[in-house]
Amino acid sequence: MFRAEIQALRAVAVAGVVVYHLWPTALPGGFVGVDVFFVISGFLITQQLANEAGAKGRVTLSQFWVRRIRRILPAALVVLLACILMLVTLMPRVTWVTNLSDIRAAAAYFENWQLGDHAVNYLAASNSPTVVQHYWSLSVEEQFYLVWPLLIVLTVVASRRLRVVRFETLLIAVLSMAAAGSLVVSALWTASDPAMAFFATPTRGWEFAAGGLVAVVLPRLDRMGDRARASLSWLGLAVVVSSMFVITPHDAFPGLIALVPVLGSVLVAAAVLPDRVAWSPRLLLEWRPVQWVGDESYAIYLWHWPLIIAAPWVIERPIGWSAKVVILLASLVLAGLTTRLVENPVRHGAAWRVRRWPAFALAVVGVLTVTSISGDVIARVDRHEHRLEAVATAKSAALVVAPHHRSCFGAAAMVAANHCPRPYARPRHLDTAFAAQDGGSDPCLQSQLETTTPQFCSFGQQRHP
Repeated sequence: MFRAEIQALRAVAVAGVVVYHLWPTALPGGFVGVDVFFVISGFLITQQLANEAGAKGRVTLSQFWVRRIRRILPAALVVLLACILMLVTLMPRVTWVTNLSDIRAAAAYFENWQLGDHAVNYLAASNSPTVVQHYWSLSVEEQFYLVWPLLIVLTVVASRRLRVVRFETLLIAVLSMAAAGSLVVSALWTASDPAMAFFATPTRGWEFAAGGLVAVVLPRLDRMGDRARASLSWLGLAVVVSSMFVITPHDAFPGLIALVPVLGSVLVAAAVLPDRVAWSPRLLLEWRPVQWVGDESYAIYLWHWPLIIAAPWVIERPIGWSAKVVILLASLVLAGLTTRLVENPVRHGAAWRVRRWPAFALAVVGVLTVTSISGDVIARVDRHEHRLEAVATAKSAALVVAPHHRSCFGAAAMVAANHCPRPYARPRHLDTAFAAQDGGSDPCLQSQLETTTPQFCSFGQQRHP
């Protein structure tokens, strides 16, 4: 069943993430939009599976996974291929290997664990982000899609054997235990290892479970009055939006503080917008631009980040306000085209809905294509670097063995074959005062670890024809 408030919640979530990535100081907690997405996924997927289990007494796993493949993979694979093209045509060779390694991990949906293993702090300004680093959240979702239906199936089997316990009651108990356990893990893991905890699937499981609990309990909330629903909707929206301003990258996340955006999302999902209350947020949430952003939220999320990372290499300077506006507009345009030309034909096409094997074939062929292309480019880079290293070694060897009267000056003095009497001695008249001050205020000679954007520097005299 379509619900306008869920689409609007998607719009709020993706808007928060995009604004945070473009203007982080304006919305310091916009990254919590990812947590809102997790709650929405938990709500929709649990509702779908629970309804099927209640109606048929079983869950068809293959059919569920086919629907997920048709919904998620087409756009994700297109953007990954576009990222490879963007990388090799616009960005310097020195960035290729790291980016391609992440692209392979993103295609296989374990990017979150790779980032965690590399101890990359997604929220810090000291990292070197890749064009697909945002795929970590998609990896968490895909892992959820693999495990969650199995949990529902086990609950169906257990309810049949127990008989005295209804399926819905048992499912509420199971989801409650999963949510509580994951929340404890999230709090403890965030306190001990925040970098890994940010990306780890177990620390996010409770957010999916929270949405799932709303889906199961929702039929029991029919007695809630329209005024109460309208109030909960406004309260939930206020909590989600305010959390994007209050929470900052310096907070321990996703520990207990993640309860704030999650509870706000839960309130919106549980309220179900009433028709007969004039002051309800219905007009705002059903506003066509809001619904359009909600419809395109997945594709917007996919496109905005690689454009942000590649833009400085195109314009050869850090991205300013005007460039950020262009990136935002380009993300919206590309998202609309991707949904219309890629996602919808696969998701709603009759040929894809009649049989299941084309979806599984798309998954296998698509992932293998992306990983093989990435691996081939990485191999080419390695061979190129080995050739350069061999040439440099040969030149160095030629310089060492070549007789010349300055063989005991500079680095050549430390070569054993030159037989210099005092290879490590400092020249008597060497003035080190200049060297001590050299580069002290030049940003081009300072460490680049404190910036996420490339630094463009020019040395020497520019020659013009």
